[in-house]
Amino acid sequence: AGRGHLTERLAGLDLRAAMTGFFQANHAITERMLEVLRGWTAGETAGILDLYGGVGVMGLAACTGPGSRPALLAGMEESATAVADAEVNTARACPGLPAEWRSGDVARVLPGWHPPAGGLGTVIVDPPRAGLERPVLDAVARLPAARLIYVSCDPVTLARDLTLLRDAGWGLAEAVPLDMFPQTHHVEVMARLVHPVH
Repeated sequence: AGRGHLTERLAGLDLRAAMTGFFQANHAITERMLEVLRGWTAGETAGILDLYGGVGVMGLAACTGPGSRPALLAGMEESATAVADAEVNTARACPGLPAEWRSGDVARVLPGWHPPAGGLGTVIVDPPRAGLERPVLDAVARLPAARLIYVSCDPVTLARDLTLLRDAGWGLAEAVPLDMFPQTHHVEVMARLVHPVH
């Protein structure tokens, strides 16, 4: 009964989310997370790839940050309902922005995806607690991007994945912990990685 969607306002964005979808519960910390993300992606003009993108929160925050005019926003998300919401949110927040959202398991969709001809500047990954599956990790490690932003809800799997990404040539530039669930042991961590080739 009632509406099938909620509209949440975060970081100046009006975001539609289905009642059955995922959305961060702590708005204050999510706002801080998006502030950090926008600081890291300010001035982005190349493509942005948002993996495990949900309704598009991270990718759209990066697209609407200071001086950012990305050539493309691409996103992948397992939930078809969330992808439909991401498409609506993209059209609302960034009219005219070339965008492509794909529904499906990132481990199956990403290896067959090709970066845009204009280049890829930022990759954002926000995986589940288990971290990046090996096919995703291997595909991400090979992407020709200048920066990789890893949003983690489990520091243990983040540490594991950062080790593998380091071995593939990515360097950890900065990490920011965020207390998404106060008075619990859960900590979100945002990590910014850079590729020496860029």
